[in-house]
Amino acid sequence: MIRVKIIFNPVAGRGDDHDRVNQLAIELLKNNMTVSLFTTQGSDDAMRESLDTCESGMWDLIVAAGGDGTLNEVINGIMNSGRSIKLAVLPIGTMNDFGKFLNLPRNPTNLAQRILDDSFSMIDVGQIDDQYFINVASMGVFTSVAHTTSKETKNILGPLAYYIEGLKQFTAATLPKTKIKIESNEINYAGNYILFLISNSSSIGGFHRMAPKASVTDGRFDCVLIKEAPINRLFEIFLKVFNGQHIENEYVEYFQTDHLFFETSDDIDIDGEFLGRGRKEVVIIGQALKMII
Repeated sequence: MIRVKIIFNPVAGRGDDHDRVNQLAIELLKNNMTVSLFTTQGSDDAMRESLDTCESGMWDLIVAAGGDGTLNEVINGIMNSGRSIKLAVLPIGTMNDFGKFLNLPRNPTNLAQRILDDSFSMIDVGQIDDQYFINVASMGVFTSVAHTTSKETKNILGPLAYYIEGLKQFTAATLPKTKIKIESNEINYAGNYILFLISNSSSIGGFHRMAPKASVTDGRFDCVLIKEAPINRLFEIFLKVFNGQHIENEYVEYFQTDHLFFETSDDIDIDGEFLGRGRKEVVIIGQALKMII
């Protein structure tokens, strides 16, 4: 009998997804699975519960029912446990970048069927210091978009809210001139920049072609560095992000790597959560996680 722990963030998205979570539980129970539902109440609850779930050895699968932040917490719990357990995702929230990249079903019945079919792949996970991430580490102009866009605006406009906020920041005449230093086998750079992304998938901040060559199974990050540029060229880059052609711009460096160092005084964001600032080492752990897809 398959034993499933559902970890649900009730405030993700519009906060009205209880019915979808309950439907998923019912579908799994109908297929003779053992199901337990844990509802988070605060920060790090999902991380602690996933860690305890893995360490108990009593469960076969965790379902992360929430947004990108919930998924990040669950992955940190799994990775810190040092144990192998399958992971499924019920996307809840405005963006769900990673879920959209993998085309994960939002319909509970469809997700239950994928779990029943045992359709999983081994996917890569990134690590900075003692923190793990599944989608992206970012710094620069886009880093604060998810945090500065109000929940009310996101609920009304959905992903469009991020595009509007991103455009405002990306083309602002008062963009701060900040520096970054990047060291890798592929490129070395020290200078002013607008944005730096270290990505495991192509979907970042609702832009589904931000890292157009990315794969979660190739053992490499896809990195996007946008250097300081005139405002008109930044606007051009922003427009081309929608079809992935921005990587051909002269002010953009696009490279793939499995290991790099960077240093910046800007805030660093991993999967929507602030990490800090300073010099960081980033590595990718290939085929680290069993995910239902």
